[in-house]
Amino acid sequence: MWRGLRTVDLGLASQQSKLIQHQWRFAFMSGVTSSDFSDHLDTHGPLLVGAWKLVSFIVTDRNGIILSMPMGTQPSGLVIYAADGHMSAHLRDPQRRTSSASVSEFMNSSQVDAESIAMNHPYIGYCGTYCLEDDQVIHHVQVASVPEWIGGNQVRNFALRENVLTLCCPAKWDGSGIRLPYLTWERIRPAESPAGATVAP
Repeated sequence: MWRGLRTVDLGLASQQSKLIQHQWRFAFMSGVTSSDFSDHLDTHGPLLVGAWKLVSFIVTDRNGIILSMPMGTQPSGLVIYAADGHMSAHLRDPQRRTSSASVSEFMNSSQVDAESIAMNHPYIGYCGTYCLEDDQVIHHVQVASVPEWIGGNQVRNFALRENVLTLCCPAKWDGSGIRLPYLTWERIRPAESPAGATVAP
């Protein structure tokens, strides 16, 4: 069920689209969040520690209808949460090699939210520290490909179910309705050497 998000495509038939909408709703609404493990969490959130690869980046309206896929149908990305409170996130659209808006409404946009940036640039990267507050993970940005993000916070609501992490960016009003960006990540197993031994961090 979860794996289906890998094959999201803007040309999906109505039935397939409804299935995908159900998948991300299930992921976010029934996910395990930080408050469910309050007795076992410190502010650096051991639940999130590790490396995660990007499965999908979608933007929906309040009814779950997919409005856009800012990093394309097969995005590439990696986010790492370290036990010492540092983090690093990288996202890219493998189909785009230059910085150009894929949707006319985002061209020459001065907005610096995640969706607008992704529509105008094939790559987003930033790193810094992080902490957990209730059901949010707060990224304190120190270095970023988006200058406006440096020194500020990127706040994400999160839900965790087994090895799938869903991050929800702040909602945005675009004049016609609410836009909700969701990023789905899958935990990466520890790297192994050719001999099969786990590589030391």
